[in-house]
Amino acid sequence: MSPEYAMEGVFSIKSDVFSFGVIILEIISGRSKNSFSEPHFSDDIRAFAWAKWKEEKTLEFLETSLRGNYSENEVVRSIQIALLCVQDDPNERPTMTEIVSYFNSSSEEVPLPQEPILSKSKKMEYMTSKSHSINDSINELSVSTFLPR
Repeated sequence: MSPEYAMEGVFSIKSDVFSFGVIILEIISGRSKNSFSEPHFSDDIRAFAWAKWKEEKTLEFLETSLRGNYSENEVVRSIQIALLCVQDDPNERPTMTEIVSYFNSSSEEVPLPQEPILSKSKKMEYMTSKSHSINDSINELSVSTFLPR
């Protein structure tokens, strides 16, 4: 679920891009998004992928049964594209057209991803710093606020 939908109830075409990125990460790692046993990666496949990307050990993210049967450049490029798809800010995510282009052309330059906001406190900080409030909707959808009696 994209951060903007989870935190604000706002859905857009970039929400699908986020989900697509998570699926790419799951396929490459051979794990579901919540199956990490390492304590500091326990709730987010993005944290594990980003850590391996930052350490320049992206091939350690790869499913062990696939090792030896892959193109190193294609795996690294796929992880880079997936990390672009799971950016917290929807404006920083590529469009599906751009993603298809990245996968179809090995010569096309893929932008470098930014570090995702991984902790819940950082997510809240990010969401409160956004220019519109939680009750505003940029997609002409209403957001209901429930108050106790």
